[in-house]
Amino acid sequence: MPATLDGIELNRSLSQFGGHQFRLTRNLMNWVAVSAFHSKALTRFIYDSSIADLGHRVLYSVRKHKLVARILYGQLGPPEIEGRRTRI
Repeated sequence: MPATLDGIELNRSLSQFGGHQFRLTRNLMNWVAVSAFHSKALTRFIYDSSIADLGHRVLYSVRKHKLVARILYGQLGPPEIEGRRTRI
């Protein structure tokens, strides 16, 4: 990896790509994941507690309902398979 861009030949000006603003819109499931990431206690409760397995089973069952999926995951809905999204 070069230390600067001086040694890289570009076919377009970098200024063409710098004007776009990206804003992440989080849904309820994103906020839960971020909260768990920042809290050891919440991570243990969600993933390692005695009710974690039951909680995940309930979540995977109810997220098939369109209204619940919209509340939990926003407009795109739950992932159909890991890494992919479907529209509701």
